[in-house]
Amino acid sequence: MKVELTLRYTNRSPSTLRFTWLQVEQNAFRSKSLNSYIFPEASRFGARGFKGGYTFSRLDQLVALAKGVAPKRSPLARRMNETMMKVDFAEPLAPGRTAVLDMAWTFPVPEHGADRTGRGGALYEIAQWFPRAAMYDDEHG
Repeated sequence: MKVELTLRYTNRSPSTLRFTWLQVEQNAFRSKSLNSYIFPEASRFGARGFKGGYTFSRLDQLVALAKGVAPKRSPLARRMNETMMKVDFAEPLAPGRTAVLDMAWTFPVPEHGADRTGRGGALYEIAQWFPRAAMYDDEHG
């Protein structure tokens, strides 16, 4: 399944942010993931032979240059860490400012499903399997 998303991330914290973390739970089904070591293969959260995970074809930040001028597209550095992905902003994001992230990815849909995703014949269930911003708070960062 190919999916595209534009994410508007507003920094509502008092800190200037240099990066954010996105939750990418579909990576739990990658071969040799931590999930595969914790849950037995045939269990509710087991991969059951399924080889999943995100494949990003685009992850850019659209940086506004001036009013009336098309934004500059800046590819972003990123690092996967199991079901989390660190994404470095193109420039530091000051409090109150908004970053616009433009992304495209694919992921296979498992036949057996695992909590709100999967397929069975013509029935597809897709939920909670899109990259979403992790919480940032000024107490724990």
